[in-house]
Amino acid sequence: MSIRDTPTTYSSDEAAEIRDTAEHPGTALVCPRCNTAMDRGPRVEVHGVTMQEVCCPDCQRCVMLRDPPEE
Repeated sequence: MSIRDTPTTYSSDEAAEIRDTAEHPGTALVCPRCNTAMDRGPRVEVHGVTMQEVCCPDCQRCVMLRDPPEE
């Protein structure tokens, strides 16, 4: 995969599983497809929303996680 390729995404159910796991600080994120530890990218702010890309280094799937809004 080159840096110009678009990563493959997860199904809605898989993305929800990753998001649910990410809500628990200190919990390792594991790819629901291949059971590999996932890599977290840097947090970035886009239009006032903080987001983070989480990718599987083996199957090259990614999901964008959004920080919950501050109350």
